[in-house]
Amino acid sequence: MPTVKYSEVRDKIDVGDIILFSGTGRVSRLIKLFTMSKWSHVGTAIWYTDDMLAIFESTTLSKVKDLESGRREQGVQTINLSTRIQNYEGKIAWYPILGERTPEMLEAAAGFREDMRGKPYEKSKVEFVLSSLDRPLGIGNLPENLETIFCSELSAAMLRTMGLLWEVGPNNKFTPEDLSPDRDGTMVLKPGYEWGDLHYLEI
Repeated sequence: MPTVKYSEVRDKIDVGDIILFSGTGRVSRLIKLFTMSKWSHVGTAIWYTDDMLAIFESTTLSKVKDLESGRREQGVQTINLSTRIQNYEGKIAWYPILGERTPEMLEAAAGFREDMRGKPYEKSKVEFVLSSLDRPLGIGNLPENLETIFCSELSAAMLRTMGLLWEVGPNNKFTPEDLSPDRDGTMVLKPGYEWGDLHYLEI
């Protein structure tokens, strides 16, 4: 996959675009092992202000302060994307969704982000493990519960809230790989939208 400078593509990144992570730490390696994937984490891009691009994610590992609370948080948070890239140990990639973001989509995204702000990271390890086993073994997920939420569950819910996805099952069935080109066809976009090319980002 090509690598591009973040500064060169920053203004092309749109709300709802996928940001994928491939970490090198112990937890990241375990996630990649469980999900049989090179991806350990995922979030969605948002414009926090007119001139600040951020990532909306649910994580326990962030070393960067949440833009809303001004603290390092665990769970759902909004992080300056350039700062996130600078402080991440591993690779980060941008997977764009091509197509117009309507005012209704942007309003829905903002409302969802407000509703989910501060939600804790998924407490049920069983739920995350079942999401990773759903594809290869056909094991169903636990009932969805957005009171606690893991990264790919949050990202899938954001895309669905914006109206970018067809109904393809509960949000908690997805892993970071399902939101990547490696699972081509898993996340089906609505007519008028298509996945772009994945690019690794560097500062």
